[in-house]
Amino acid sequence: MHTFTTNARRTRTFALAATALLGASLLGLAPAAQAGEARQATVEFGDLNLRHESGASVLYARIAQAALQVCPDGGRDLASLNSTRLCREQAIARAVGAVGNPAFTAWYVAKKGYGADARLVASR
Repeated sequence: MHTFTTNARRTRTFALAATALLGASLLGLAPAAQAGEARQATVEFGDLNLRHESGASVLYARIAQAALQVCPDGGRDLASLNSTRLCREQAIARAVGAVGNPAFTAWYVAKKGYGADARLVASR
């Protein structure tokens, strides 16, 4: 779930969320969440100019940090590590798409090496 809010001061925020799947809960990837419960983290970016690389980089760092909260570490076995990595990658990609800023999306696509195919971001 992504939510956007705008207040009187024009501060842009969105909530980054990932749904904890039943299987992930059973593997211990989401011990604090009930099966199917979404974890959320709010990322503010009203103070950033996303047309500049520095602003995009700062927003990406904030989103990545939020993904660590939304998708906490699971076990140390390979399946748990892969599930945690996939959860974080998908949460980041969804958040980038939810920002709705073409310059930021283009920066992200270039950073991830997706080439010119920004549809990869939208499909995650």
